[in-house]
This record gives sequence, structure tokens and C-alpha cells, in this order.
Amino acid sequence: LLIFGSDDRRLHAVDPRNGEAIWRHRLGGKVRRAPLSVEKNQVAALDEDGVLHVLNLADGQPLGQFPLAPDGSTVAFAGDNATVVHGGSDDTVTARTLDGKQLWQIGLGDGSPARAIGLDSSRVYAVGGDGQVSALDRLSGKRLWRTGGDDGARLDGDTRSAPVAFTHGGRERLFLSGGGFLWCLDAVDGRERWRRLTHEFVSQSPRIHGGSSTPQVLVAGGETLFAFSLDGELRWQKNLEGAFRSGPVGLGDHLAVGSGDHLLALLAGSDGRELWRFETDAFITAALSGRADRLVFGSVGGDLLGVRVDLQDAARAEAPDGRIHVGPTFFDGTPEIVHQLDIGPMSVPPLPLSGGVLVRTDRGPVVLDGDGEQRFRKIWPTAVPAAGLTQHAGQELVIAVDPVGRLVALDAADGSEQWTAPRGGRSGLPVRGLRVSPERRILVHTEDGEVASFSSSGELLWRADVGGIASEPRAHRGSVVVGTSTSEVVALNGDNGRELWRLETRAAVAAPVLSHLDTLFVGDVGGTIYAVDPAIGGIRWQRALGGSFRLPASALYGTVFFCGDDGRLTALEGRSGRPSWRFELGSRCTGAPYPHDGMLYVGAHDRSLHAVNAVNGEELWRLHGAAPSTGAAVGFDSAQRPTVWVGDRSGRLLAIRLP
Repeated sequence: LLIFGSDDRRLHAVDPRNGEAIWRHRLGGKVRRAPLSVEKNQVAALDEDGVLHVLNLADGQPLGQFPLAPDGSTVAFAGDNATVVHGGSDDTVTARTLDGKQLWQIGLGDGSPARAIGLDSSRVYAVGGDGQVSALDRLSGKRLWRTGGDDGARLDGDTRSAPVAFTHGGRERLFLSGGGFLWCLDAVDGRERWRRLTHEFVSQSPRIHGGSSTPQVLVAGGETLFAFSLDGELRWQKNLEGAFRSGPVGLGDHLAVGSGDHLLALLAGSDGRELWRFETDAFITAALSGRADRLVFGSVGGDLLGVRVDLQDAARAEAPDGRIHVGPTFFDGTPEIVHQLDIGPMSVPPLPLSGGVLVRTDRGPVVLDGDGEQRFRKIWPTAVPAAGLTQHAGQELVIAVDPVGRLVALDAADGSEQWTAPRGGRSGLPVRGLRVSPERRILVHTEDGEVASFSSSGELLWRADVGGIASEPRAHRGSVVVGTSTSEVVALNGDNGRELWRLETRAAVAAPVLSHLDTLFVGDVGGTIYAVDPAIGGIRWQRALGGSFRLPASALYGTVFFCGDDGRLTALEGRSGRPSWRFELGSRCTGAPYPHDGMLYVGAHDRSLHAVNAVNGEELWRLHGAAPSTGAAVGFDSAQRPTVWVGDRSGRLLAIRLP
């Protein structure tokens, strides 16, 4: 059976094979925590009034109930087939049997309710209101250790995920996340073994996946799923489309994850490759049940969905050939697919370079000539940020970031290394992303919220602490502008990094700022567009479009183009902000609009690339590919014929010759 609760105050039992209801039982309050399967054919569920209900597993008949906290204030809660451990309105933690008998109670000592609780066979781990962890003896409640002291780990105050204990090779480890970090503690004495930055605020608990020989720790930070070894080595990372909401759930050697962009994805557990995806019409909030042949999950739309999983088909799935559909008003002929190459998973679009194209895969740069022949490939064993292009002394350079966060300059002709620059950040943390400015300055942002500027020869020019960086830096006439996760746009002096001004926005700014018409155009994740005076940071106009903007905008003919996660490509007059036209892609925008010769090339989640007339918003042709498009760029082949290069998330790169 699949057992789950809902806001209708009922506990439901469903057959996971076909979704048929077996029984349902109404409780006193809404059920928003996973039920506990217990011994003797019983199931226990906690409602939001703080009452624990014990039911017969076979027919749902009540066997007993008792309040854990009469005032309904139970926040932290964990249990198994013998014991329930919970927190209340104060800082106490209480252990009970399933019939309500109290075994012990202890105060954590910080005066605020416990945030989360985890269990193993011998200990209870409680996260207090100050974010520190206490380890308690499971039988007696005696405190064994606590973080925050001089001789142990001192966790971030935002730590709030349930600790996960795991023993391997005779070593007892405790994993938890919070404050943008994944923490690994010694479960015996609470000392910190290592910590790894995960970019964003994380409240979900880590998951352990893999066999006994190669277990890995999975944790989601914002829109990225990270896989670490037990010793803290980053094995792989996978960008999700929309904030991480559920899972990962292990299905053999594979993983299922759900995200805020309405999709459920099956990933290869070894490297995070996406094998397939299933799209719903609402956020996926919880992966409720996973097994070898099916996955059952819920969404905020109120639906419970069951998906049949064929792992053999997923493992051998191949990308289908691309297809081009020409619209009725495109009279120049049919575009032709001239190259289809398996390059490796990409999350950003290609970049044109002299006589070729730079493909920025998740593992490093690949450079092809205009006819699709490989010049060089630089592949690292773990995921790295995207690469960029610049020139120095007449030489075209590919600027990349290696796995330890150093800048590396490679000759675009043959891949030979020209120079390296040290890791950035005041804490020695690695580079997170980079952008090359029109002045050939290399602008990077680091894991700890710094922006740094390097010359094209690798010399560090300056660094500035901005804090909460959400978008890659962009240059504008001697200044550097960056968006933040704290709903601000910050402008820095391009020569020395000093702050010039800050502008407050309605929501976080994840999309890079666009410079056009001596104006800065900003889109925030709340769906508002701002036209900003670059000199003083004043707003010239703003317009609420809805959706959420996370991808770069573009400009052509005095018009600016924004594409959001609502699947709308919108053209706005740059001077006034008045809408010129709007085109419905039919699914989320996954590749930023790329302007060329009066056209916009826009990638979408439904595996399509749209070629849209930039003047009137009419679709002229469409490419249907193997996976969601990461966007396009236009280059030229050896005969100087224009070629559209488009990549997708399956690792397929296509070259389309325009008529």
C-alpha cells in the first residue's frame, strides 16, 4: 500500500499499481508529514494539531490516538516502529512509545522549539532553535554531545534539516544541511569532518544513495542537485529547472527528482545524466513512493500521480533525430540539419567564435570549426561552471574554470594552456561562473558572494564583496552590474570594484542585466521588468509581466526581449516599456532568445527551438529535438554560410544551415 495524508484531514491508502483507493480515514487536523509504518500491521500519522493517530494498516480502522503537544505546536518529529520523538512549544524533546507512554524528556537549553529530529539505532539527533545539534542517548535521553562549543563543530544558525546518520567502513557519520552548506559530523562526538557549499539556502535533509561499495550523499541547493562522496568529494552536480521540491528517490542505480518547474526527472545515479522527464501541470511537492517499476508522487495542484518506470528502457534510451517544421510565412526555403553530434550534457547555449563554435558542456569546453570538426576538447572529471571567450595580443582565448575553481585560459585554435589564475573568494572558495566584458575583462563571481575582475592575461585587478549573488556580472560602460538573491541590483566601478549604487527590486534578480540604449534592463524572478538609469540606479519605467525571469534577455532594433518560465516571449519598446508583441512558446523558456539578422532563436522545455520574427513575433520555423533546448548561437561555416548551432540537455548538438 501507499499511505499518505492530505489537507482534507484524511489519511489515504492507495494501491500503487493502479491508483485505486483501498481505504481512507478522517483525522482531526491536516496531515502534512509522512506517516510511519510500524510493526503489528499498524500505521501511525501525525496531524497538524499535534495528535498522533495509530490505525490498522489493512483497513484503516483507528487503534488509538494521543496528543504529542496539546497546543498543536509539534514542529520536530521523527519515529520508527517502536518510538516517537518530538519537540514542543519550548525547547524540550520527548520520546514516547506508540501508545503514548513517555520514556524521557530533556531540554535542549536554547529556549526555542527544536527544528528537526533524526534517529539511528542508538541516538536521537535534535536541531535546536539556534541551529546547533544535540546527540541524545535513545534509551535514556542523556545528552552525549552538542555542537557550538569550543571543541566541536559550530554550525550555521540557519541549519534546520533533519540529521541523517550513516555508518560505512566502521565510521559513523552524520549529515545535515543548512545555511547553504552540507555538513558532515562525526556521529560519535559531534566534531566537524567537512563541509561543502551548496550555493543556496537548503532545508531538505540529505539523502544517501548507492551500494555499499560506492555510497554518495545527495543534497539540493536551490536549483542544483549535488552528489558528494562520504569524504566530501564532489562527484557530480545537476541543474534542475526550477527550485528543488522533492526526492531524490532511489530506483536501483537511478534517481527520481521533482522540481518547481513541474517536472519529474529520472537521473543516472552515477553521473546525474537525465534519462527521461515527465511533466505535470503543477509543482511536484513530494515523491511519496519509489520502487523498481513505479513512482508515485503528489503536486500542489491536488493530484496524486503514478508513473510506471522501465529502467532498462531508460538506460538504453537514445535521442531521436531532430525535425524542422516550417511555418506558412517562411518563403526562403527549409533550413537543413547538417550536423548532429553527441557532445555531452549542456545547460548553457553555444558561443560563436572565429570560424567555429564553443560548446560549453557541464564537464568543460569543446571547440568545433565551422564545419563541425573538433579542434579540441577539455573535459574534467566533475562538473564545472560555464566557459567564456576573450582575446589577448590578437589571440582568441577560451576562458574556463577547472574543478578546483581556478581560471584557465586555452588557445581557441588548439586548446593549449596559456595561463591559470588562482581561486577566487575571500575564503578560497572556487569560481561559480564567469563572463567576458566588451573591454576584455574577465568577470567572475565566487561561491562566497564576491565579484572579481581579471585582465585578459589572467591578472587579478580587483575583487568586491557583494553578497547573495544570483546572476552573473555584466559590464556597462565602465561599470559592472550584478543581481542578488536579496532582491537588489548592485553596480560597481569597473576599474576598482567600488560600489556605485544599489537598487531594490520586488524579487531576487537571477537573470543577467541587459545593457541597451544606454539603459539597464532587469528582470526579476517575480516577473517584473525594470528599465534602470545606469548612472544613478533610478528606475525609468517598470512593468509586471508575470512568470519568472532567470535567463538572459536580448535586444534588437531598440526592442528588448524577455522569455520567462511561463513560456511567453515578450517584446517591449526599450524607451517606454510598452509591449510590442507576445509569442507563446507552449512551455517554459530554457534557452535565452538569441538575436540574429532580424530573427530570435529561443529554446523551450518541450524540446523545441523556435525561430521567431523579431519585428512582429511570428514563428517562422521550429526545430523539435531530443531534450529541452539550452539555446542557440549563429556562426558561419568554411563557405561563410550562416549556421545555427543549438544544444540540448541530452548532450546533442545540432548545426542547422539557413537557406
